[in-house]
Amino acid sequence: MNEVKPDRPILIVDDEKDLLAGLQRIVAMETGCRVLAADGGEAALSIMARESVDLVLTDFSMPDMDGMQLLSAVMERDPHVTVVLMTA
Repeated sequence: MNEVKPDRPILIVDDEKDLLAGLQRIVAMETGCRVLAADGGEAALSIMARESVDLVLTDFSMPDMDGMQLLSAVMERDPHVTVVLMTA
């Protein structure tokens, strides 16, 4: 299993903005890592084009690009990134 590296941020992806903000705060507080937030798959891929991330936490069900589609796109870009799919 990959170990989270504090020099590479964690990316959280969720289309529900309140949940996204809450997760961003909690994960940053609990891990001490820098946490980036994206409100959808395209926004997440845009962030990943600019910055290398260690972990992606993504909602499974999103309107434009679901979690499985994002997982595939992330794995194409960097197969070493750990991706966790979340669902309510």
